[in-house]
Amino acid sequence: MNRMAKILCILLVCLMVALPAAAQSVQPIRVDVPLTVELTSSVLEFVYSAPAAQTVTITARSVNNDVDTFLELYDSSGTLMVSNDDALHPAAGASALDATLEAVSLPAAGEYHIKLSNFTGTTGGQIELLLTAQGSAPPVIVPVTGKQLLLGEPLRIRMLGDAPVDLVYVAPQPQSISLYANSLPEVGNVDTTLEVFSPNGVSLAFNDDLRGGDAGFENLVLPEAGAYRVQLNTFSSGATGGVELVLLVGNAPPQPTPVVNGNFGFDTMATLDGTTPATFTFDGESGQRVTISAQAVNPVDLDVYIILFAPDGSKIANDDDSGGTLGLSPTDSAIVSLSLPTNGQYRIEVQAWFSGAGDVRVILTPG
Repeated sequence: MNRMAKILCILLVCLMVALPAAAQSVQPIRVDVPLTVELTSSVLEFVYSAPAAQTVTITARSVNNDVDTFLELYDSSGTLMVSNDDALHPAAGASALDATLEAVSLPAAGEYHIKLSNFTGTTGGQIELLLTAQGSAPPVIVPVTGKQLLLGEPLRIRMLGDAPVDLVYVAPQPQSISLYANSLPEVGNVDTTLEVFSPNGVSLAFNDDLRGGDAGFENLVLPEAGAYRVQLNTFSSGATGGVELVLLVGNAPPQPTPVVNGNFGFDTMATLDGTTPATFTFDGESGQRVTISAQAVNPVDLDVYIILFAPDGSKIANDDDSGGTLGLSPTDSAIVSLSLPTNGQYRIEVQAWFSGAGDVRVILTPG
């Protein structure tokens, strides 16, 4: 090897040593709430916030029994407290190669870090991580009263302006939900707020304007089974109007708001899977002007575009990056004040470039 080649090799090695390793995000873990993660050759890190001194057991179970897991537990100062490769007393359904930190005493309240890795460092797979606690105080359950929210069943509420409205959702297990409070124009538009309280009365989340003046949550994590209080209120004291509440598991989009009492258009969410466009239809009239927008919500840099088809199936308009004309992101899309050529049912297709996937907000308005 000549002198120049040797120098280049030395520089390359130095550069590789100097480059920092990609930072791993630290995920929170809660008592009795299993986390399923994909483990490769890297180390995954989790944090547990202990409310007091307690004894915990942490298990890392290979879902398909194809990974030899390894666990380490560190205190808040970064000192290794305990580690394990193979459980001494495997739980029911667990493999002998599943790591378990059994009956570990946490000396005080604070943050404890858990590191999960592959002992062999070769094959990867899905791992279920579970932390259980012994001797912790029983949870405080706050009695909850109010009309019950049911999954997928819209509930209409008339806001009288005198007090917030308390509702109840009974979660059968830890889960992620989406909740939308849609103002009803035919009853009276109202700017809403929503607040969700845990079974022990602690406020989990508050929202004022998820979509315009309508409050809501998407992918809100309910950490345990139990009765959650949902408080619906108006942003302005004394405001009155009608609200429709829709509760869904996960981030499934609500269907477009139907035409009611001559009100034209919709404002809804859609999830793009990277292959199939989200499709919407509406009835239009010749000469009627419409504005259609598609706004990326999650991730916000999703590059979306719109295609509008006439009743005969022909494409009459499309847009990629005109969202800025409506105050949206430059990568959002907007077809603004388009005059419809004929009467009939029109079709809107929303898609993302480069097979992108994510959540988008789609709005159809007159004018």
